[in-house]
Amino acid sequence: VTMELDGVNGFSRTLDIYQWTADAPVPPAPVQAHDTPNHFRKMAFHAIRHYLAMWTRRHHFGAYRHHRATSPWHYAFYWLRTWARKARRYRRDMAVEQRLIATGTPYFLVPLQNDGDSQITHHSVYGENSAFIMEVMRSFAWHVPEDCRLVFRVHPYARGGHAHHQLIRSVALDLGISQRVDYLMEGHTPVLAQHSKGVVLINSTVGLQVLERGAPLMALGDALYRRHGLSFRGPLDRFWREGKPADRERVDAFLAQLKNLTQMPASVYANANEPLEWPAPDIGAGHHLPRPLL
Repeated sequence: VTMELDGVNGFSRTLDIYQWTADAPVPPAPVQAHDTPNHFRKMAFHAIRHYLAMWTRRHHFGAYRHHRATSPWHYAFYWLRTWARKARRYRRDMAVEQRLIATGTPYFLVPLQNDGDSQITHHSVYGENSAFIMEVMRSFAWHVPEDCRLVFRVHPYARGGHAHHQLIRSVALDLGISQRVDYLMEGHTPVLAQHSKGVVLINSTVGLQVLERGAPLMALGDALYRRHGLSFRGPLDRFWREGKPADRERVDAFLAQLKNLTQMPASVYANANEPLEWPAPDIGAGHHLPRPLL
């Protein structure tokens, strides 16, 4: 569970105001996440309850407007199509991933976020994935050598939706780069990031995995990790040639601060009264408390 001052993503001021272990030479080891059993099943159960209640009580709240579709039948069809697409594409996409890595093919990775995500609508200039996709593809076509590929990875929860396959194929054809673009619904995103020449995204938590794996990072949204020394700060057109991995020491310090100051080891989908594996901090040792950066 994430807890931050003034909001998440670009709104958060936690790391600008506080520092964990300000008087310690090395940041502490991050807290361990709480692993609730059968996480996806619990999440699905609560989601079904949520949308059923919203649908059956919709006449009581006629003025309410939700940011997503509200029909439970919409989501039933959505997830059936998700599983069907996963089954159909899994072997093919995993073969593409393995070939890229085994042959050492140079490529840039573009992990897409879920349409309607507030990280796009509220923390970027795009508002939707399509505008981001077109900007990235145009820049890639004009500024990246022909021996390099562009790999799109669909968000796991977007398989059952639009997923932008037709848009990517159409833009690639118009730009003359159809033979240099891969579209993956399946794949190990951290592994793809680790072996890439760089990763371009809007404002995804994948950015943290990219930093952990040591790949160059370009964040085009208002991301928490869009900071000097972590992600590329120049224009996208220059990133393809000038992007470099972030300094390892700086990354480790940033991730330790982020995990200790903003992450609570719990699950919003855990059962009632399920115990939390959350050790109490040693209050007697002053360096275990957050200190103001003042």
